[in-house]
Formats: sequence, C-alpha cells, structure tokens
Amino acid sequence: MWKTVAKGNLAQWKAEFCAEGLRNGFTLGIDESKMHGHRWFKNYKSALEASAAVAKAIRKRVEVGKTLDLGVSSPELEAAVRARYHDGTACFPMSAVDKSIVSYAGEKRLASDHTRTGVNKATDMSSLSYSLETYKLIAAFLKSGYFMAVSDVDAAYTNLPLAPSIWRFFLSRFAPASSSSTYTPNHLYIHLFADFGTAGAPGTFKLFFEDVIMSMARSEEVVSVPTPIYVDDITFIDEIAAVADGEMEDLHSFCAETCGVFFKVAKDRLAARRQFALGFWWDSTTLTRELDEEKLATYMLTFAEALTCNAMTLREMQSMLGKAGRAVMTLPPGARCLLVSMFALTAGLVLPWHRRRLTRKAKQDLRVLIDLLRLAKGKGYYALSHFVPGVSIATDASRSGSFSGGGFITSDGIYDFWTYGTRAARRLIDFLEGDTVSVAIRRLCPAWSGQIISFFVDNQSFERSGEAGRSRAERLNDILKEIFMLQIIYNFVIKWFWIDTKR
Repeated sequence: MWKTVAKGNLAQWKAEFCAEGLRNGFTLGIDESKMHGHRWFKNYKSALEASAAVAKAIRKRVEVGKTLDLGVSSPELEAAVRARYHDGTACFPMSAVDKSIVSYAGEKRLASDHTRTGVNKATDMSSLSYSLETYKLIAAFLKSGYFMAVSDVDAAYTNLPLAPSIWRFFLSRFAPASSSSTYTPNHLYIHLFADFGTAGAPGTFKLFFEDVIMSMARSEEVVSVPTPIYVDDITFIDEIAAVADGEMEDLHSFCAETCGVFFKVAKDRLAARRQFALGFWWDSTTLTRELDEEKLATYMLTFAEALTCNAMTLREMQSMLGKAGRAVMTLPPGARCLLVSMFALTAGLVLPWHRRRLTRKAKQDLRVLIDLLRLAKGKGYYALSHFVPGVSIATDASRSGSFSGGGFITSDGIYDFWTYGTRAARRLIDFLEGDTVSVAIRRLCPAWSGQIISFFVDNQSFERSGEAGRSRAERLNDILKEIFMLQIIYNFVIKWFWIDTKR
C-alpha cells in the first residue's frame, strides 16, 4: 500500500485511513458522543419467519470470528452488558431480505436496522458519502462487441473490523437454531466486524476496496482493463474475452494472497457479450440493457398493486421508487419525469410507517410507466451509438408588458415565431421557454427517427430540467412528460444545451 502511495497512485490520506482501520478497527463514522442510553429492540417478522436462514448466517459469522456468541440472552447477562457499557448500548433488530433473483434465488440476506437504534443518525457521513456512477461507467466502457465478466467480493462488509469502542452498538439477539418441537432461547451476540445496514459501511468499504485495494492492483499491473464497481460487485470489460477473464482471475489471486480479501469464485460470470450485472442483462451487440424477466414481472405487480391503494407508508413508497428508478433506466432519457409526482409524496415523511394518500397525478404517472414497460418489455438502449446526429434547434421566448411570444430556428433553415395570448402571457418565463421547445418538437419530430437532436435553450432552469429529465416545478414537469412521450413515439433523442444570454 505504501509503495502505491510512493508511486503517486494512491492518496496518502486514504492509505492512512485504511491502515488505521485495519490496526485499530474502523469507526464507520459513528459519533459515540451522540449515543446515549440503552436501546434494545426485538427482531422483525421477516427475520423470525426465516429463522433457519438467519440462524445459519449468524452461525457462519460466529464460526469465522466475525461475531461473538455471549451465551443465552438471560436478564442477568443483559444487565451485566448494560452495566459494563454504562454510557449506552444498542441491540439492533434484524430483518431478512431476498437476494438477487438471478444469482441467489431463494437465499436471504441479513439486514441490521441501525436506523432504529439511532446509530445511523449518529454517523458522520462527511467523508464517507459518495455517488455511484457504475451504470454510467459500464455504459461508457461496454462498447459494441465488447465482453464483460462479473465477480463479487465474498461477505464484503465483514472484511471491516470494528473499533472496540463501538462494539456496544452492535448487539443482537436470536435463537442459534430453530426447531418445531423444542423451544430454543435467544442468544446474545456482539459483532466485531461490520454488517449490512450500517450507514457508514458502504463508504468505508468503498475506501478500503475500490480506492485502496484496486489502486494497489493497478499500480502492480494486476489489472489494466476498465473495472466499474458497485459496492462489492466488480465488472471487467475488454474487447477480448480471455483478457477480461484473465484479469479477473489475477485479481482474485492478488486479493487473496496480498490483502486477505476473497471472492465468490463459484458464482463468477465469465466474459460474455450478453451479461447479467447490477440487475440488468447488458448486450453489447445491440447496446441494450434489459430487466430480468422475473424481476420485471415483480416490478409490474408492485406498480399494479400500488394503483389499488388509497395510501402508502413511507417504507412502501421508498421500496416502489427504488424499483421504478431501476425500471426507468430501460427507457429513453427523460423518463425520470414520471417519478416526480411520487417523490413529492415522500416530502415531509420521516418515519417508515408515516402514510400519505396517493394523488391522481401519481397514479396516472404510474399507469404510464406500466404501459411503457409493457410496450418495451423492460428493454432499452444504454448507449446511443446507433443514433445519428440530426438537426440543431435554437429556441427563445419573451415575456414582457409589450410582447409575449416564442419562436425557433433549425440548422437546416426552418423557422417560425408566434405571439402568446393574454392567458398564456401570464405564465412564468420558464414555462414559456419550455412550451416553445414543445411546439418546435411537435411540428418537426416526425422526420427525426433514429436521430439525436440538439436543442439550444437560453433558459437555464428549463435546460437543466430537460437534461435531468425531471423538474420539481409541476408546470415544467408536465412539459417534460409530453416531450418524453414524443421521443418514444417518434424514436429520437434530445441533447440539451444552454445558451448564455450575456454572451
């Protein structure tokens, strides 16, 4: 690691962070001064219903020294633990969630609710927050005809030793074995290594694996191909299958021998032009990504069930928005405008059981999403290399006491302009700018099939909304939804540019 730093291939602060964590344990950003009292909770129904799988997962952690079994969770033992850590303790509730449908069908993943105990709220994320750009990176590197191999770090977060000072916040209770005939009392466990559900674990693991270990691997020339990483899933992309597979094997050996990090080798997916990664089937021959058939059916059922609900809890809406966010990735740019009405419903809700009535607009957008997914069968382009450049269009609108109007001109000489009526002239300027773009598209789009159309707009508010595919302002989001539907109907894509009025 220090050799990599000396070469200038790794920032020193990241190496120091990793070295400190491996020597004395990672704190995961938890601020102990914000944790007071003893917060102990019962496990969730999902964990109790999957007791065999949960007990097996806990036993696996105990056997490899990641978790300590403190014995039967008697009142005396619990009182002794509280007395030992008089400043405060946390016994988190556990739940069990399904793993990926394709890779781990039928298996469960333990989820620790550290939000309930207050640990996540007491976590300082200032140095641990990061944005995931994996989908964009795969789309950029997986060019036509390229191959992609996929591997997964084994028990990713459990590679992170916890600082002894925060062990007291990682207590849990569960029966070590399930039996239908005899009662098995709960045991009290304490984690010595990180788990799934801690706010600071993803950011810490990102620094540990992606920033430090992968920098070491590249510095030692173990890996040279693009390797987009999504937490613990790593992809290897190259135009030659043998190269991608070879570097995946080399990384396995390097991590095992040098770093003590292992991969789920048995579940590796060798290089292929059509490959499953991050919930999608990626096909470099057609430049498309497609939702797994079973996952798509599950999403459609979730959306359809939502249409029958009068109200939903925050947890239910967040779950549905996660599915919808992934679903719109199979649709053309701009599809996120369909999610704005649902995101608006979550505003102000704090606790998972807080509820809100579904609006007619939210249900309408959900119906549109269902129809589009059914029409496209959960499949769309991840790259636009097959589209050709089309015309460029500049639009402008004016709103003043003496004149309100709009107009456009194209690079091939087509132009038009008009005056807005009294009612339209009362609308805000960003709406008039957006309406001008919409008018231009409606008039000209039948000739744009298979093209990328460049739009130059001098209103930064609408241009940014167009680029993001959504807007918080309902007046602009309605226009964006119309523009998005036109792109689907006439098979073209818009590229947005802002014209600075002062230049």
